[in-house]
Amino acid sequence: MIDYRPLQEIIDHRGLRLVLVRGMPRPWGKGAKALFENKGLEFIVGAQQAVPVEHRDRIFAAHFKNPMELRR
Repeated sequence: MIDYRPLQEIIDHRGLRLVLVRGMPRPWGKGAKALFENKGLEFIVGAQQAVPVEHRDRIFAAHFKNPMELRR
């Protein structure tokens, strides 16, 4: 089981950080985690929430129309 840390703890951490998509294993995330563990590197893990499918079109359309609007 992965111990996901709060976002502020991830931001403030001075060591190696890994952000994974929670609930959706991805090859790059699994590979990075396996590499860090294999090399014995200490790291903390944060969670990124996946965008629900029903919201993706709206978010992508808004981003391409005005990318700065999404950052508010």
